[in-house]
Amino acid sequence: MEHIRNHRSVYAYAALFLVLAFAVAMPVGLVWAEDAPAGAATEYRDIPGLGSRNLIWIVAQQHLLLAGFVLGVPIFAWVCEIVGVRTGDQRYDKLAKEFTKLLTSSYATTALFGGILLFLLIGLYPKLMNYLSDVFFPSFLVYCALFLLETATLYLYWYGWDSMQGSKKGLHLFLGFLLNVFAFFIMIVPNSWATFQASPVVIAEGSMWARAWAATWNPTWWPVNIHRLIANVVLGGYICGAYAGLKYLMAQNAEERVHYDWMGYIGNFIAISALLPLPFAGYWLGKEIYAYSQSLGIVLMGPSDEAELMHAVATAAAINDRPSAFRYPRGEGVGVELPERGTVLEIGKGRIIREGTKIAILSYGTRLQEALKAADELQARGLSTTVADARFHKPLDTELVRRLAKEHEVLITVEEAAIGGFGAHVLHYLAHAGLLDAGLKVRPMVLPDRFQEHNKPQLQYDEAGLNAPQIVAMAINALGAAEAARASRA
Repeated sequence: MEHIRNHRSVYAYAALFLVLAFAVAMPVGLVWAEDAPAGAATEYRDIPGLGSRNLIWIVAQQHLLLAGFVLGVPIFAWVCEIVGVRTGDQRYDKLAKEFTKLLTSSYATTALFGGILLFLLIGLYPKLMNYLSDVFFPSFLVYCALFLLETATLYLYWYGWDSMQGSKKGLHLFLGFLLNVFAFFIMIVPNSWATFQASPVVIAEGSMWARAWAATWNPTWWPVNIHRLIANVVLGGYICGAYAGLKYLMAQNAEERVHYDWMGYIGNFIAISALLPLPFAGYWLGKEIYAYSQSLGIVLMGPSDEAELMHAVATAAAINDRPSAFRYPRGEGVGVELPERGTVLEIGKGRIIREGTKIAILSYGTRLQEALKAADELQARGLSTTVADARFHKPLDTELVRRLAKEHEVLITVEEAAIGGFGAHVLHYLAHAGLLDAGLKVRPMVLPDRFQEHNKPQLQYDEAGLNAPQIVAMAINALGAAEAARASRA
């Protein structure tokens, strides 16, 4: 018995040491944090050696692990209590009470780490927290109210356990229900603060409540809510199982060992049962992240002139199931006639501008006019040239690319991007479709893989080799001088 008390003292001193270490380390870290120059508004502070992000990660993980336990345990404690009432088996009531006892001891520690995390975020990321406070201030108020309600309900639920037996058991069960409701909303409200930063959200003008709700109802909010809810039950079950295992090893008699053996079985059964649907919640979350990724599944457009830009804007506005983007360069437009309204384009479909038989120029973006000039020059040399406007980088118009590859001897791609862009995408498709095996000559034309000096766009394109003369030279070089001469004589 004395040995057990000594072990408990060691655990208590160790926990006290950790709390004191954090209490001392936090202000010291903030003193060491690198501040902005005098007179400038501080946007970010760093902690030399450790780094602000690492410190935030460490404290956030402690808070989330404890919070997962605190939010998961009331669910099966309340269910166990209901089972005990329905079956008349007092073991379930005793089990629920012991689960709740663990909850009361971890609740304060969870709040402690939450407070530390909040102060670190305010101190280390003042600009970010100022922005989030402006957006989510109404939900901050809601969260404070929920925290007070959950705290009061938890202590009524725990300290009223023995006095609310018999005819008052219904009241106690109702407190358990309220505890879970408050805990659920305490989980999903701050989830919105995190998912807002990882989701595409447009915050329109309006009242502060309307803006907060628009930011809260983001694409990944509910997937994260469901995933965390199930994960909290898994975590709580395993921790209760581990607690029961320790208590089993410390048991003084057979009755205690039987009780904690059963408690461990129930805790692990709950954890494993919740673990089974957890991947499906993860798949849902992954699906939403994929759908709104900045690169996965994105629609990329490259309008060739002012009218095509209007069509690209209309198309992007009509897309609501995935991200989209389009690029247009600085400088003046081509001068084409503009429609009254843009037309929604068929996703992933390009267009043939002029037909030829020997050389194909596939343009992505505003090099189309230069491609047409190059085609005129090639035609004058007796080289029949097709010019196509890809319109889309993603998804690629593979039908158009296949047709150009099969019907021409040379295929030139022209784009306003460095190596690894549209031309690489076309080459990847041609290689996997076996369209390079018959001797097709492919020449991607791209911007140089370096920063260009500031200049007029036309001069920059000349330097990059993306104007009509360079396209003509590329086509003749691909054919070979002898072949080009024969075509010219024909």
